[in-house]
Amino acid sequence: MTAELDVYWSSVEFHFAANPDHENTHKGGFVYCFVRAFDARTAIQKIEEAMEEIELDGITQNLMILKVDFIQVYDEDTDWETKEQNEIIDEIVLLAKNSDEVIFDVFHLYEEE
Repeated sequence: MTAELDVYWSSVEFHFAANPDHENTHKGGFVYCFVRAFDARTAIQKIEEAMEEIELDGITQNLMILKVDFIQVYDEDTDWETKEQNEIIDEIVLLAKNSDEVIFDVFHLYEEE
């Protein structure tokens, strides 16, 4: 018997690892992540692995997690600030339910000082 996998969601803060092929104009950022997993530990591991080699703006980046703000099973009754946000997140959750990949929301980047 196979255990049911839940969709976990998390907010993670990250910074860009050094990339000799590309100079970053950003220091780091944060992103909401959604992933199907057996437990929170597995979800975090999948998120870390996905961020180690991710394509942003056509460039492969290595994002290092600085902080996991939270990790929990996504409650489909969660209300976002707007109807549009609810629709977008509902679509992301549906993608995550049907995938073994980590699904990322919009990356919010911090400018370098």
